[in-house]
This record gives sequence, structure tokens and C-alpha cells, in this order.
Amino acid sequence: MRNHSKSSQASNVARAIRAGFAVLLVAALYACGGGGGGGDSSTAPPIGSTPPPTGTAPAALFYTVGGTVSGLNQGASLVLSNNGSSQVTVTANGAFSFSASLPAAGAYDVTVSTQPTGQVCSVSHASGTVGTANVNSVSVVCTATTPSTAPTAVVGDANAVPLVLDGGRPLNAGAYMANAVYATIEICSPGGAQCAIIDHVIVDTGSTGLRLFASALNAINPSLLASLPQASTAAGAVTGECESFASGTTWGGVRNADLHWGGSNYAGETVANIPIQVIGDTDSRVSTIPASCSNQGVSQTARSMIANGIIGVGLTAKDCGASCALYAYPTYYQCDGTQCSPVTMPLANQVPNPVSAMSSDNNGSMILLPNLPTGGASSSSGLLILGISTRSNNQFDSASVVLGANGNRMFASNFNGNTLPYSFIDSGSSVNYLASTGTVPLTICTSSPNFICPGASITLTANNTGTQGTSGAANVLIVDAQLSFTDQPGYNAVPGLSYALSGTPSEMDLGASFFYGRVISTLIENQIAGGMAVTGPAFGYTP
Repeated sequence: MRNHSKSSQASNVARAIRAGFAVLLVAALYACGGGGGGGDSSTAPPIGSTPPPTGTAPAALFYTVGGTVSGLNQGASLVLSNNGSSQVTVTANGAFSFSASLPAAGAYDVTVSTQPTGQVCSVSHASGTVGTANVNSVSVVCTATTPSTAPTAVVGDANAVPLVLDGGRPLNAGAYMANAVYATIEICSPGGAQCAIIDHVIVDTGSTGLRLFASALNAINPSLLASLPQASTAAGAVTGECESFASGTTWGGVRNADLHWGGSNYAGETVANIPIQVIGDTDSRVSTIPASCSNQGVSQTARSMIANGIIGVGLTAKDCGASCALYAYPTYYQCDGTQCSPVTMPLANQVPNPVSAMSSDNNGSMILLPNLPTGGASSSSGLLILGISTRSNNQFDSASVVLGANGNRMFASNFNGNTLPYSFIDSGSSVNYLASTGTVPLTICTSSPNFICPGASITLTANNTGTQGTSGAANVLIVDAQLSFTDQPGYNAVPGLSYALSGTPSEMDLGASFFYGRVISTLIENQIAGGMAVTGPAFGYTP
């Protein structure tokens, strides 16, 4: 999970330059006549003279019509037409040109005759009048079509959790976070004697486990925290946990709670008596952060995170896994009031993925965010669908690419000429994290350091390779961050926001700005789902 701010696309307005020419052809008319009996022949040229030459028209000037194609999937093709007749077949991103040229002042009108499978391509700067040079300003951008068999879940279904992208403004009037994907959940003491409805919990496909700020629980129900049983590793000691994210660490006690989410009034699905992390737990035994945790990064607060917590619905069933059951990493701690010391933690006692802990719909999840204009919107909504192909309303999208993930929950990608072996899909990151150097240099913003500002928006293709023989392409939209900051300062949902990784990176993080207009599936380790044809961990996405 990473947190960053927003950007948007700027459109360049092209003007067609019209030019024309006229050729004046002057012809000489000669009359030849005769009369009987030695008639007048004065109109005939004198014998031996040369007639004046006839006029000769200059050669007409012809020019080609073309432009660029972007976003076309690898192995796909489309057919373009000019003026409904001349055609060109395009099989790769880059420049194209029609073989039939047009004279100066000739009109052109470029359209898509045949769309690529699974995509729709649109043409901008499509028509105009040829000037005195070749036309190369036609732009064709291809994107994924509406999924052919998309999930049909709607708000109110038991396995559908509504999502909102509002920047988290209710939590912090002075700051906001574009593309933060939030859910609202109900948390209760085991059995339900004390409960609280907690909003603005970040949904994170890049981590595992439910983590809530004690301050959020106390603000809604001051009696709730004390009613949550504390996990213990020894008599008189309680369990503390340090979870590390790219943006910092979360420290707190581990307690048990009931989670209710989805359906009407959060009654759709129940996860009973699961361990969760309470960040900033007020129990004195875990109130002090051990040095081995604070050394891992800045401690996160609800204000700095702009969230009341995180619900990790990633690829793993437990937050630390088998390694923490064998070795005492600085993740789980035994805290006795004197000190907190790292300890091993059995799998059964680790903080679980809430999805995998359910009794059904527990093999993974899907996130659906709507397709937005490139400039974004002030807010947006979506769905977290629990389970993949476990019900009629959550069938796996047949148009999706499937990528098996390795033991590090990653796949390899070739993006913009860079080989990136550590790539992943992460709704907890608000932007894409990309290499800025490559085949197409990506300009860094001058007034918003490290964000990418290409001027006009562009789409580049990431060719991804997963485990289990899986591979597929993804079209990655990149918009100009600075133009977004200035043109839409209040927008909280912006596709294509991207952040430049420094140096020569080996990773790519496709964050929430990649999710718009897509179905993103997360298959948990050791699970299967109809239509995915792999065993988890695996990602699925519409290109």
C-alpha cells in the first residue's frame, strides 16, 4: 500500500491549416477555314513558321495522411479507413500512414473500420484538409471494451460491499487523497454485544488483514475497544504487531472481533471472532512502540493515512505466513508491560485475510470501479465483490487477463522498454508507480516533484508474464499530474495518475488509478475459481 495525491489529463487543441492553389491554364485557339476558288487564307500561319506552344499545367502536389496508434494489445489488429475507401491495417502501436495520398486542399476523414478483439479504438484529430505537408496528427487510442461477461453484483447483494472514492475529506479538512478506495464496515465484539460502524477503511489488494485505529473505534463507541478480547502469547502478556507499509508502519495490539460487511445494513457476510490489529491500542502493555518496529518506518496515524483503517484483501490468507510461524521476526511481539519482544506466531493466530476467513465466498474478491473521463471526477463509487465465481453474480470476467503470482505476490512486466520483475496490482496505492525512463521518456513535473507530467495523456502497454504459464498485456493510461492539480483541484477520482520511481527501478505498482473501467480480481493463495484456470495466488484484470 502506498498513498499519494492526484493529477489529470490536458487536451491539446489542434488547428487544421487549410491551404489551396489554383492553376490558370491558358490555351490558344486557332481557327482554320477555306473558301472555294482561291479563297482567303490569311489566317493560316506563314509557310515555314512554328506555331506557338500550347499551355502546360504544373504537376499536382500530393501528401500522405497518418498519425499514431497507442494502447493496442499485443497480437491485436485494427483497420482504419480514410474517406471511407482507402484502408490500412495496423498491428502494432506507433506510426501509421495510408498508402493513398491526397492533393493539397483535399479533405480527409479517418475512421475505424474494424475494431480489435476485446478493445475499442477512438480517433481524435480525425478529419481536416490537407495543407502543404504530410498529415501526421491523427491519433488513435485503444482501450478495453466493456467486459463481455462482467460480474452482475449490485449494491444490496449479500456479497457486495459498496466503495466510495471521496478523498477522505470528512477525516481531514486540510488534506485529501485522490483515488483512495474506501469501504464502510461494522465491527463488533465477538457475539455482538458492542458494535460500531466504521467508515473510510481503505480497501487494499496489496496487503492482508483488518487494521483499525483505536481512535476511530472510541469515537463511535467508547465501550467497544475494551470489549474486544486481547490475543495472548503467555500468561500476563498480550500480542502486539508491527506491520510495515511503503508509507510507514502500524503498531498496536491484536484483538478478536466480529466483522460484518456487504448486503443491507452490513448483514450480508459475517466473519466471526477473527484477530485484527488495533492501531494505537490504549492498553498500557502495547502503548509504547518498540524500537525494532519504529526503525521500520514512520508510525502511521489516522490523520496521516487519511483513513480509519485498512482492510487487506490481498493474495495471502495470513498477514505474515509460514515464515513467522518459524522465525521471530519483528512483526509479532510478546508484550508483558515491561518490554515487547519479537516472537513466532502460529498461522492460526495470525491476522487473517477477512475474505479467506469467511465460511463462503472465500476464494478471493473483485473490485469494480466505473470508467471515468480522463480528467476524472469530484468523487466516484464502486463495488468490492466477495468471492470469485462462487455465485451467479460474481462470475469471473471472461475478457480478463490472468496472471499467476509468485511467492512474493508479484509478476514480471516489460513496460516502456524496462524489464520489471517485481510488479503487482495494488488498490492501496492511489497512483501508478512507474519507471520514468525508457523507450518513451516520461517527463517529471516541475512543480509537483516525482509525479509524471507528459503534457497530453498517453497510453503505454505493459506486457506482463506471470507464473503457471500465464501472460497478457495491460494498457496503462498516464495523465499529466500538474494539469490535474491546477485544472481540477477538487477531484478525488482521477484515472491515470502516475508517480516516477527513481533510479533504475525493477518494480511496477499498478495502483488504484489503474482500476477505473476495469474488473480487478484477486485470487487468494491455494484457491481456485471458475474461469481463471490457475491456482492462487493470481491476479485477473480486463486489459
